[in-house]
Amino acid sequence: MSVPKEPGIFSAPCWTTKVDGAWASSPTVSDLTGDGVLDIVVGTINSPAFVVAVDGANGVILWQSEVPRDVYTSAAFIDANGDSTPDVVMGGRSNDLFAFDGRTGSILWSARRANPSLPELWFGSATPVGDLNGDGTIDILAPQSGEDTGNLRAGYLHLLSGADGTVLRTDTTPDAKEIYSPPFVLEGVPLSNQDVYLGTGGESVQGAVSALRYGPTLSDAPRLAWSVPTDGVVAPPVTAVFGMRKVVLATTWGAETLAIDAESGTVLWRNHRRGHVSAAPVAVPASEKGWVVVTSSAGETFPPVGEDSVVRWIDTSSGSTIRERDLDGLSATDPILFDFDDDGRQDLLVAPVHEAFAGRSDEKGELLILDTEDGDPLASAGFARFAASTPLIADLDDDGLAELVHTSQTGIRCYRLTTAIEVNRVAAGYRHTR
Repeated sequence: MSVPKEPGIFSAPCWTTKVDGAWASSPTVSDLTGDGVLDIVVGTINSPAFVVAVDGANGVILWQSEVPRDVYTSAAFIDANGDSTPDVVMGGRSNDLFAFDGRTGSILWSARRANPSLPELWFGSATPVGDLNGDGTIDILAPQSGEDTGNLRAGYLHLLSGADGTVLRTDTTPDAKEIYSPPFVLEGVPLSNQDVYLGTGGESVQGAVSALRYGPTLSDAPRLAWSVPTDGVVAPPVTAVFGMRKVVLATTWGAETLAIDAESGTVLWRNHRRGHVSAAPVAVPASEKGWVVVTSSAGETFPPVGEDSVVRWIDTSSGSTIRERDLDGLSATDPILFDFDDDGRQDLLVAPVHEAFAGRSDEKGELLILDTEDGDPLASAGFARFAASTPLIADLDDDGLAELVHTSQTGIRCYRLTTAIEVNRVAAGYRHTR
């Protein structure tokens, strides 16, 4: 690719903090110290592993809490102990879901200790869903799936008490297949007043895109509104509005992107990049643009060693590919649309790593910003080793301007951006545009 046109986008780093193994957990933020600055929480891929909280003002580690195995998930925040400080809920390959005190990092509860009969399966990222049992504490929805034995992987959706981690309700996924990404849920909307969209299946397991409707009480089983069978869906579905129609967008492991009518479950179009795989969701522009963006990589399984990723712009009316851009490396992060150069137009952020997983010790990646109108590069910033975590954009310090936080194998780096953003608003991250 040509030399970036706007190198100044990454010219003002805030701070850098060394955290080993923080390459898979996408950062999320909340004010844990009460100083008005949003702090960052990530997990690490180690054995033992750690959940790490970092001061958003200066990058100093506030606390780190040890867990048995990899924390590849992202944090959810609730006030579990009633002290008016956000607490951290995270899962992973420990076959458990933990709540950590936001101030100290001490474990407040363990879902496995509270529910010893839970299956020995991984917990994905949790989502706050309101106070379901009326005890004054926000409760959570968390997927559980996956195992190391190579057997059929079951998929469960747990509603758990935010106060002590007890299971309030458990349902299998509609097709009883594995689930790795959190269902799409609108926070702040009662669970019974919305559809919950989820993707099931995996690399070698067929799955579906489905819509569930939870009942008004915990005793009511969720009703399956519709389901579209596909190959495995690893990335979470997202929603968009095309014209006056609400649409669910999902990308399968086999790199087929589907647009589905959110009410009826009718497939509106399909776009398939054969010979590719994808674990990243669709990126949707903030306003009606007539296209969406997806990424995929050549290969059949993860990681597709040494393979390069491709960005596709898909026409939202026909589902046809408008253009493609080859990336010099594997971009395993979610694509992000944001106005990085403050020109009133959204740009695209990807993070390709050259010769990823090819056995080299000098893997190098870059945060790469592309112009969404022509796919040309605008700016880039290098990082060492590998990263599959999605960068986060937020106004950390309450000054009205955005910061970008990125994690890789070697640590966490913060950049100051020049684009105005609503105070304390997360613009993009693991759960996509808000």
